[in-house]
Amino acid sequence: MRGLLYKDRILMLRQFRYLLLMDALFLVMGVMPGKGSYWAVYAELMLSTFAGARIRADEASGWNRYSRLLPLSGKTVVTTYYITTYVTTLLSTALYTVAALIVRYAVRGTYPVFPTVLLMVIVPSLMAVISIPLTLRFGSLKAPIVQMILIALMVAVGVTILGEGTNMAIQILEVNTALTATVALVVTAVTAVVSWFISIRVYERRE
Repeated sequence: MRGLLYKDRILMLRQFRYLLLMDALFLVMGVMPGKGSYWAVYAELMLSTFAGARIRADEASGWNRYSRLLPLSGKTVVTTYYITTYVTTLLSTALYTVAALIVRYAVRGTYPVFPTVLLMVIVPSLMAVISIPLTLRFGSLKAPIVQMILIALMVAVGVTILGEGTNMAIQILEVNTALTATVALVVTAVTAVVSWFISIRVYERRE
């Protein structure tokens, strides 16, 4: 698995470096006071598209066929898809959290950071749990259709976020911050596990 994770890191740095640059730009816009923290959420939403993109890249390069000749189980291959996606988004979220807290302290701001961070964890996770099994199921031949569906979902979520979705999260959290955040994170974790199981089944059926 360590070798697969290394391959994914090289793939991201070489083929998807512009995605990382755009993510960094949106994070900076989200950190700046008065610019709208929703940009940080949108950055993670965009970064979550790497999940399906790297699967399509493996199919286009022929790696998916070559990997079946190696002593790798379907569970191992699929697990790396999820690990790479979640580690990338969580690292990006952690960077935003530190930067946002520093900026808020520097400008003596009172705006909340936690609701944005919570959305940055939940939104890309929900996108990943949809995109990974769908891309594995339909493959690169039908990838354009899957991509259109995912883009439509991204636009819908993006419009919600741009339409004061962050403020909505703040209002919900004000009711009971600990309970709301815990429930949201538990639901997100459960959907990720279910998606992981489904993806393993889909991958193994294609073998």
